[in-house]
Amino acid sequence: DEATKNMQDVIDSAEKKADYTDFDKAVEDLENIVNAPEGTYTEETVKNAQDALDSVAGVDKDLPETEQDALDEITSGLQDVINSAKEKADYTDYNNAKKEADSIVNDDGNGNPIYNEDAFNAYKDAIESIDNALNKDLSSDDQAVVDEATKGLTDAKATLENNKLADYTDFDAAKDALEEIVNAPEGTYTEETVKNA
Repeated sequence: DEATKNMQDVIDSAEKKADYTDFDKAVEDLENIVNAPEGTYTEETVKNAQDALDSVAGVDKDLPETEQDALDEITSGLQDVINSAKEKADYTDYNNAKKEADSIVNDDGNGNPIYNEDAFNAYKDAIESIDNALNKDLSSDDQAVVDEATKGLTDAKATLENNKLADYTDFDAAKDALEEIVNAPEGTYTEETVKNA
């Protein structure tokens, strides 16, 4: 009968769909990299993940099972990007030390210096040099480089602290008090007090 033949033709020509399980998982992993909080992965990792996602945006989601090898090859490329993902190094201590260094430079640069000028200029140069030399997108594999830069900032601060100018605040206050005694109206203080002042 014709209806049975048509049904058998449909059955005979039926194609199973390719298995997208690994592909979908790889896309999800890449989306997680792209959408992770800033600073979780290196900028290069995020760019590579986004590029990979862009490259598969047009992949047919209804490939037949006969195209499984092609889909697996695409998935393998996505997995390579995922496997090469690099978490970003932790810059927290460096950023805190740099913020403190900037504060010191700004505080001392306001016309009320508290450090020896040569030492202060050397400190500013060291801070600038360390900051300019440090790549701000290192992976966690290079954490030691970030830690060394942090140590450089800390060491520079310690050297600067050893070159503080003397604090004359108490001296100036005592001098002002003595001048008040000397310049006070006659008879306010004993002659011996005025003489010692």
